Amino acid sequence: MSERSRTSDLFMVILGVLGALLLILTPGQVVPRGLYPFYKGPRIFPILALSLVVLASLPATFRLLRGRSGMIWRVDGHGMPGRAAIFLTISIVFLSGIRWIGLELSCFLYLAGCLYWLGHRSPARYLGISIIYTAIVVVIFKVVLGLYMPTPLIMKLFE
Repeated sequence: MSERSRTSDLFMVILGVLGALLLILTPGQVVPRGLYPFYKGPRIFPILALSLVVLASLPATFRLLRGRSGMIWRVDGHGMPGRAAIFLTISIVFLSGIRWIGLELSCFLYLAGCLYWLGHRSPARYLGISIIYTAIVVVIFKVVLGLYMPTPLIMKLFE
């Protein structure tokens, strides 16, 4: 069994606690106003994102609370996490792409690019999965939640 650090678990627990605190404070910080259905947006996204942070920290919380004797407190010394930095950059571009090219196209390009980058080179696989997941995201946001994104900025070029 490989040696595992408790430091990364502690970091995840701290992120989870901060996410939970922000999740509790979010409804009071974001005032829902405006035209239907746009007033839902400023409140729904932080609640979804912070809920995912809290859920992602639960396994680390359970590992930390169990406290096996074989685990040590050290920082994982594998150098600069290059793949994580690239993924973070791609994710930031994706988020800004929503405003510029729209949710659907941004989501599709993000998924297709990430799948291709992770080694899924078959067009049927990376394009097919991207189309299916983009359709699921659109159905969840527009049909289930009734949340519509503003018109992308690129569409103003065609007016």
